[in-house]
Amino acid sequence: MVDRFDIVSSRDGKKTENTWLIMRIDLETQQTLPHLFLRPLGHTPDAYNKFFDAFHHLQPVNAMMLGGHTPEFHGRYEIYTMASRALEIEEYFTAEVTQIIGACFWPHAIELLDNKLYIYTTNPTLTDSLLNTALESGLWLARILDKQQD
Repeated sequence: MVDRFDIVSSRDGKKTENTWLIMRIDLETQQTLPHLFLRPLGHTPDAYNKFFDAFHHLQPVNAMMLGGHTPEFHGRYEIYTMASRALEIEEYFTAEVTQIIGACFWPHAIELLDNKLYIYTTNPTLTDSLLNTALESGLWLARILDKQQD
């Protein structure tokens, strides 16, 4: 778990302060999962400028997703991955999984990188309840991703 503070410049030069608590959960799967980022909607996009500058190969793929993802999920998250891996993402992030993500994870960002799951919590005030919910949700998603690889 890491507490990160950053000052981010928007495209128009305005600076904003951002604080994240980042949880990392190592997955047990032996397969290499694709890099994925679920950006929560409702936050200023500038909060993730440095992230997307570092990972410029990630593209929004919501429009490419095929099967039955709920309007709640699409209204709360934008999915980023390499366009060539969008269909593969749907193997792991099924409609059932994204429905729970939309209901239980928002407003946290989610990243899958090098078989590690990252949960980015942006709430300015951390509470036991918030931390427990984020950890329980992250462990649930880690188990789902590991199970799908069995």
